[in-house]
Amino acid sequence: MQEIKRWFKVIKTFDRKPINEIAFNEKIFDQEKTIEVIFENHEFWKQLREVSGNVTKYEAEYGKKLLKIAKEFHMSG
Repeated sequence: MQEIKRWFKVIKTFDRKPINEIAFNEKIFDQEKTIEVIFENHEFWKQLREVSGNVTKYEAEYGKKLLKIAKEFHMSG
């Protein structure tokens, strides 16, 4: 898990971008909390896209697929 956190921090540094900050004091969540965060952020994304009024078909379909995958993952756990 520590290596995964490190990867998320440095993934963009190869493009000369700054190190990413990891929220929640870098705490690793359990499956239930992780799914909760995914759903919450997906809702924020949908609201942002509605406000922008510029949702492409691809983005809308991608969001639906992402939500479906997250729900299936949540149900299997």
